[in-house]
Amino acid sequence: MRFKLSQIKDYILKKTLENAERASGRLPVATDKDGRFTYGKIEDWRAGFWPGILNYCYLMSGDDRYLEYAESYHTAFVDRKKKKKETLDHDIGFLYIPTEYARY
Repeated sequence: MRFKLSQIKDYILKKTLENAERASGRLPVATDKDGRFTYGKIEDWRAGFWPGILNYCYLMSGDDRYLEYAESYHTAFVDRKKKKKETLDHDIGFLYIPTEYARY
C-alpha cells in the first residue's frame, strides 16, 4: 500500500499531539519492549529530542498547540544551562540542537 506524503504528515502530527497530551510535561526519551514511552529527566542526553519534535511539528503545521507544548520545556533547558554546568558536556548538541535550532 502506498501513502501520500500528506497522509504521512497528518499521521505524524496527530500522533505527536496525542503523545504530547499523554506525556503531561514529562520527557519521553525511549520506548519499552511494549512500545510505551519511558520518561527521563532534563539531564538525560536524549531530553532535547522531544521538544525538538514538537517544535518541528509546529513549523510543519502552524498549530500553536505544538509550540505551547515545546515551550513548556524551554525554561527547564535554560535553567539547566545556568544551574547545572557540569552537565554541559559532549551531549550538548543532542540536548540543544533539536530544541533551539527549531526555535531559531
